[in-house]
Amino acid sequence: MEPLTRVNATSQLDLQVVTLLESLDERRKDNTYDISKALTQHGASDGSAASGDDMLELNVGGSQSCVRRKHLTSIEGTVLAALFSGRWDGRLIRDADNRIFIDMESEAFEKVRNTLFEGGKAAVDLLITEIANRNYRGL
Repeated sequence: MEPLTRVNATSQLDLQVVTLLESLDERRKDNTYDISKALTQHGASDGSAASGDDMLELNVGGSQSCVRRKHLTSIEGTVLAALFSGRWDGRLIRDADNRIFIDMESEAFEKVRNTLFEGGKAAVDLLITEIANRNYRGL
């Protein structure tokens, strides 16, 4: 048996690390992620059937309103755009009259909706900044 030296210890450790990394690399290659399968498993549908001109009937905190899908999805990458893309229509909570139920203050949603109507992304960015400032000041 060889005496334990710094060189021997680091060589053994290096060999163990390299072996683990090679094993992880093999597992990564075998583990392909099928996004379509994952979305289907979670109840997503093909959003291509949804049209921007679809009129969505909403129940927001007890207040009813209608809005075109294109207004809620106008800013890509937002939660609203993802939620109302059409992909999740089958998973959205609905009230007794089949309106999409959104559990939030109707006045807050109205402010967001009107901001989308009026100014698009720049107006939404301003609204987010205002909200952050209000939250920071505790208003």
